Amino acid sequence: MRRLGLTVLAVGIVAIVGAAIAEQVAEAPLAQPATRPCGIVATQPSTQPAAATRPAAIPKLVDLGSKSCIPCKKMAPVLDEVKREYAGRFDVEFIDVRLRENLPLARKYGVRMIPTQVFLSGEGVELWRHEGFLGKEQILQKWKELGHPFEPAETQRPEQTEPGQVDRPCCDLGETRDS
Repeated sequence: MRRLGLTVLAVGIVAIVGAAIAEQVAEAPLAQPATRPCGIVATQPSTQPAAATRPAAIPKLVDLGSKSCIPCKKMAPVLDEVKREYAGRFDVEFIDVRLRENLPLARKYGVRMIPTQVFLSGEGVELWRHEGFLGKEQILQKWKELGHPFEPAETQRPEQTEPGQVDRPCCDLGETRDS
């Protein structure tokens, strides 16, 4: 009887450990082929320079927020404007972290408050992050500080700052709920 109890206990432990490993494997990125420091896959020798074989990756601004959060709603037209004006220079992506399907991305980016903006290099390396509202001029200034002084496709009039703009987050992600 004691032996049966130990066996059941051992099977239970193995099941728990197996489930934990399976969860980690499911969340882990797929293995990539070995690459050289320049990012070219090391399967065949190349006779051309890396720039000729692969287009340069562009930096990215990821805004993690919610369509129901007030500062996030204020960010939407700013993001639309920079996305349109700086297309091809840097990417802009909005992720609604309150949607169930986007919760893994909220975890991936380590979002604690919304809105959160994450500035990524062309290689996907996080360069800087901010929690709260961030205006167009602040976004462009931060890119400049990070070594990316972007110029718009056409000259635009200076941004008018709205009175009462808030530079603080909307809410804690502990309030996350399904939409």
